[in-house]
Amino acid sequence: MLWYLRHTLAPRLGAGTRVLEIGAAKFAVRHFLAADYLGLATYSALDLRCLTHHRSLPAPHGFVQGSATCLPFASASFDVILCNNTLTYIPQDSDALVEMRRCLQPDGLLMIQTHRHVEPTCSAPAYAARHPELPPSWFAENGDAWVYGPDFFERVHGVGLITRIDVPLAGRDDGFYARYGIKPCMELIVAFRDVAGEARFGLS
Repeated sequence: MLWYLRHTLAPRLGAGTRVLEIGAAKFAVRHFLAADYLGLATYSALDLRCLTHHRSLPAPHGFVQGSATCLPFASASFDVILCNNTLTYIPQDSDALVEMRRCLQPDGLLMIQTHRHVEPTCSAPAYAARHPELPPSWFAENGDAWVYGPDFFERVHGVGLITRIDVPLAGRDDGFYARYGIKPCMELIVAFRDVAGEARFGLS
């Protein structure tokens, strides 16, 4: 993902642009502030928890305590919203998607990376009942509210978002993948309010 941020997003994020990350992890807070990852954009992290790494964000970047289903921001506030492997932990995931769409600029990009499985989307408790071999740690790692399937995209389209799957590192030589420990087929799910976003954030 850092490669994607550096080569696809950062060149399109100048002074005055804003980036929001929902469910920000320590990894993100450590890396995303560098100009080569998010350009000159101001970075905001939103989480229900106020953890040490959240509080360490220096101005003009900052942490906001809040819920993804009721974002405390004006409409069209952000050029980029990052929500990576977070939706599976949100019971009202459709409400969260509606809020992200509302807060995204018309030409903005929403990264909604998430695990997807072969079975249709269902609640995590229902999936656990069907798969008793999976330990609680599996759901702690993958999501305790939802287990998404191929129909995940129908949920996203249902709130008025356009989706695209990017494979930013396709076509590299084997040595490149081995050096960085990257899977050649690594996919990133991105979404847009409008085709203007697709034009602005075309793959580099």
